[in-house]
Amino acid sequence: RKAGIIGNTRGRAIDGVHKDGSNLKLIINISISGDDQKNNPLFTALFQDVTEQIKAQQAEKKRQADMEQILAAQAEVLQKLNAPVIMANEAMIITQVNFSAQQTFGYTEDEMIGQNVTILMKPCDRKNHHNYVDNYRNTGIQKVIGLTRRLEGLRKDGSVISLILNMAKSKDANGTKYIAIFQDVSAVTADDDSTI
Repeated sequence: RKAGIIGNTRGRAIDGVHKDGSNLKLIINISISGDDQKNNPLFTALFQDVTEQIKAQQAEKKRQADMEQILAAQAEVLQKLNAPVIMANEAMIITQVNFSAQQTFGYTEDEMIGQNVTILMKPCDRKNHHNYVDNYRNTGIQKVIGLTRRLEGLRKDGSVISLILNMAKSKDANGTKYIAIFQDVSAVTADDDSTI
């Protein structure tokens, strides 16, 4: 007797048809249950309906593919913006930057992604930022998000840069993300100082 799929404990995926005409996805396990009076083998077939499981897997694959397309489109738009833009996750870890942000802060994309946003802040401002984030998580009170704020940032070379910050927050299937859009006003600040 050849085994084939008989006795295969993993079963075999097959297509089935319901009485109403709908298609089914099934796992079939076949085993020999004995012999009849003429010594012909008797078989037992066990079916497992995995139709909904397969549909769920296909839906998840489509969701992931759609999300990848959206993220790719966002990344393309991000790179075309003239303003420096930095995106961070809920832990304030930088996840995306555009070319303008690299030029403004003096870091490469690889140097920025995976780092905490505090690398772009003066040492004296880092503690205040941690306190703000903790307070926001505990109370939900937003002191920066949705507002325009003037502040100072820190370039890779240690020089200070004057900035205007607009912070936004969004949420998707991958979690919360923060989008910081900057305007470099160092030149304006320098002109103001020179006229004093």
